[in-house]
Amino acid sequence: MIVEPTLVADADAFQKFLLEKEIAFFDFGCSSGGGSKWAQGVLKRPGFGFDIDLKKLALADEAGLICCQYDLLKLPNKKLVDQTIIFHMLEHLYSVEEAAKFIIKAVQV
Repeated sequence: MIVEPTLVADADAFQKFLLEKEIAFFDFGCSSGGGSKWAQGVLKRPGFGFDIDLKKLALADEAGLICCQYDLLKLPNKKLVDQTIIFHMLEHLYSVEEAAKFIIKAVQV
């Protein structure tokens, strides 16, 4: 399921959605969903993937994952899930400073 960015932008509605779907983790840079599938197998609960590439999100959607195209840094600075995962994403960023921002956000949410 590819979720509209407007849902994520509404912090209250997004938090309610996460609770209803029993989302356990965020997958930052989910790509086509391989990391999310692995984490769901380990945690036995669904995750929510974020990526900027719509083609990769379409593949994640086809694999049955919940995902969205969204700027991760715009997520609210509060705990939304139990865990976050980042597989093979940081090397695609432009600087160490940008990577640090994503890691801090991963810890906050």
